[in-house]
Amino acid sequence: MKRIGFLVAMLAVLSFNLVPDSYRSYLPKSSNTQIIEHEYYTVSFNDSFNQADWVAYQISTQTAFGSTKRSNNFKEDPKIENGNLKSSYSKSGYDRGHLCPAGSMAFTNTAMSQSFYMSNMSPQLPGFNRGVWKSLETQVRIWGYKYDTIYVVTGPVLSEFIDTIGEIPVPKYFYKIVLDYRQPELKAVGFVLENTSSNDLISNFAVTIDSVENLTGIDFFSTLPDSIENQLESKINKELWLWDSRTPKKQVKESNQKYRCIALTGSGSQCSRVVADSNSYCWQHQPKAEPTVWICGKSKVYHTARDHRGLRRCKKEIHEMKLSEAIKKGKRKCRDH
Repeated sequence: MKRIGFLVAMLAVLSFNLVPDSYRSYLPKSSNTQIIEHEYYTVSFNDSFNQADWVAYQISTQTAFGSTKRSNNFKEDPKIENGNLKSSYSKSGYDRGHLCPAGSMAFTNTAMSQSFYMSNMSPQLPGFNRGVWKSLETQVRIWGYKYDTIYVVTGPVLSEFIDTIGEIPVPKYFYKIVLDYRQPELKAVGFVLENTSSNDLISNFAVTIDSVENLTGIDFFSTLPDSIENQLESKINKELWLWDSRTPKKQVKESNQKYRCIALTGSGSQCSRVVADSNSYCWQHQPKAEPTVWICGKSKVYHTARDHRGLRRCKKEIHEMKLSEAIKKGKRKCRDH
């Protein structure tokens, strides 16, 4: 009977265009939060807890195991007003735990860079972040590679806390849900993990999505037809997933499509270096980023270096922005050296 019920749900899928143009077709319902859309993931940022309710993204065969090096450039999210989250983690004993993993954003420099916005971080104990949480991220990445494209929503459970750093409470639990929305086998699974070290198998943390919704108060698949949503959220269906903690690096290397750098050389021919994305540059031809400048409070001058004298004497909030934005606001260059 269970198999029949699943086949009925699958038939309903055939009459519903389940393959979206983007994972954003399946974003959860949100209230009293700020929705921030970055190029490759979306954040529902909760000002009351100074961290995300959820972060949503997708992983595909082409993006699961990119070659971009981890940047470790943690930085404030320019889309959050008065954001000052980074300093709370300093000497706190907690990791700046990625919600959308850097490892899943290693397919372009932009994706990697944006994964280090502080709006994508939540405080995690080192043993958790670098242990069982990392193992779950790897398992999900393998599924993204094997199942063509999957949709992921992850975040902290903002109802029970074990500590506070600055003005950021430390969640006791974290969750992750995974949806394989590509035919022929529609399936979904949820996870809830305690923010502590663990040697348990990842499959032991699998739960129904209904239970994650009850725990978080978030409606994850509200855009799906009710028959599909109920089928996905009420059962775990572990047997539909391939549980494998081994990263298929050799298989990825052999089968992932190769792309050439889109830059032209001095002779006018296309660069021959291999890159991870069809519209990106190699290390030598990376476009120069627009300069960043810093401004003390409402000052009319901008500084081109963070260690300028004017900034060292600044008693107000220091703002970081792009040079073009500063010029547009009528700021002039300082005389510091």
